[in-house]
Amino acid sequence: MHLAVSDEPEKKSMESSPESTIELNDNGELVGLEWLAILRYRFLTPFMLATVVVEQLQRLGAGQLKPLEVAAAPPGATGSYLLLPPALLAFILSLRRRPKTD
Repeated sequence: MHLAVSDEPEKKSMESSPESTIELNDNGELVGLEWLAILRYRFLTPFMLATVVVEQLQRLGAGQLKPLEVAAAPPGATGSYLLLPPALLAFILSLRRRPKTD
């Protein structure tokens, strides 16, 4: 998971823990944060996938409610149609419970 705080390019990074990295610019100011959430916070995976599904549905809905009139379709016009099915499938599969092994 990556959280961009600024649009400035990253010049150096510091590892604050095994799961997270702090990104800094030339002046040492915070530019972004990275977390390896899937390793430590595996229980958040369905939430993250649900967020992707909801975002793609909102993009498709916005395109239907207020279509853009352009000469050629923007890349996101077909990208949402391509990303939605695998994201939905991954979300459904992430909700399955695995049997506990002793």
